[in-house]
Amino acid sequence: CMVTSAVILIVTSFIIVFPPITYSSLLIVFFTSLMTLHGNAVVKKINMNSFEAERTVSKEFCNINEEIKVILKITNKTKTPLYIIVEDEVDGLDIERGSAKIEKTLKGGETLELIYVVKARRRGVYSIGPLNITVFDKYRYGARKIYLDSKAYIYAYPVDNRNIKLADMMLYTERKALFGSAGNYVTGIEETFRTLREYEPSDPARRIYWKKSGKEEHQIFVREFDKLNRMEVYFLVDCSPSMLIGYEPSLLDEVIGNLTVLIRALVRKGDYVTVKTLGAINDLENLRIYTSSDYTVLIKRMAELKPKEGFKLRDAAIKIRRKPDVLIIVSRFAYFTPEELKALMKRLNQQRIRAYLILVRKKLYGGEKSIVKVLEEVEDRRIEDIKRACPSIIVADSTLLTPLLSHILNSIKKQRMVWTRQ
Repeated sequence: CMVTSAVILIVTSFIIVFPPITYSSLLIVFFTSLMTLHGNAVVKKINMNSFEAERTVSKEFCNINEEIKVILKITNKTKTPLYIIVEDEVDGLDIERGSAKIEKTLKGGETLELIYVVKARRRGVYSIGPLNITVFDKYRYGARKIYLDSKAYIYAYPVDNRNIKLADMMLYTERKALFGSAGNYVTGIEETFRTLREYEPSDPARRIYWKKSGKEEHQIFVREFDKLNRMEVYFLVDCSPSMLIGYEPSLLDEVIGNLTVLIRALVRKGDYVTVKTLGAINDLENLRIYTSSDYTVLIKRMAELKPKEGFKLRDAAIKIRRKPDVLIIVSRFAYFTPEELKALMKRLNQQRIRAYLILVRKKLYGGEKSIVKVLEEVEDRRIEDIKRACPSIIVADSTLLTPLLSHILNSIKKQRMVWTRQ
């Protein structure tokens, strides 16, 4: 505006033939310059503390293609009316309804509300924000841009809403003739003391061991118990590029959706679950889940998984820190020969680890003479070679993975009976 005013001043100064026009132009330039200086002085006082932004999303964890409602409220904390252009940055999300941009004059203390609906087309972590605000004075002569570092994160992952019913592990105690037993005759002794550890915010207060906590400064200890009828399940999941076959959802997304609903059912039953992923950029390293807060962490980490490269399955399976009741390996086993898988099963049997190798496959749709048909025939021959060398491997369709694993875990729980003497 200042440059424009200077140009107008120079041009009008040469108009001496028509003095009225010259005076009028000079007057316009004077008032324009004055308003520009005033506008710049007004917006110069505006900073990020001049606005209060509040963003809420209807869901932090959502299914793929599920609608998420975003409500953004911006309050002008100054006493000066301001004309603002607000634009909310939406990273990777599709805007289904509404708009993430709005223009309005806000009076002092007035609140602006922006509502729009977004969708996540693929599994991942998406951010909404930061907030871009372009501020003008009341007459729009001065302008300034402000960035509010206000972000909200949405974790999109394939959700399976089926309720899985898992059986309780059978545990009995021997009943004495006269005095009965210290534990319940049907369910047995539920808990046994294992160790002491430092207190965590999610721990119940009744677990605090006050005798030890009172002796230490600034430290609180809790007692940790093991349930005798609790099962230890270890999942080893292939997240390498070989699992990206198929489209919306991919095989990897279907596997993640099936496993999360199964793990949720196991945690509700009180079982311990450990998850390790292989072949991803940010692999899960023995993530242990036995509380609802642990399950939330699992969902976040699963949404962040991005395939990277192949891996050595034999080394990963052997390096298990704590021997589980059951080890479940879910993969296409695309990077391994049938002989390597046979050697792996032999090694696990020597370590007395009850292991199930699940070879998952996804049905691809195409014409009879399409390249898809050829790829499926090649995959069938590969699976036949693996089954011939290692008959214990279970081949499962991706849509039937949850019922299959539920059946396996239920059968293990019913077969496993522990007898304790009082």
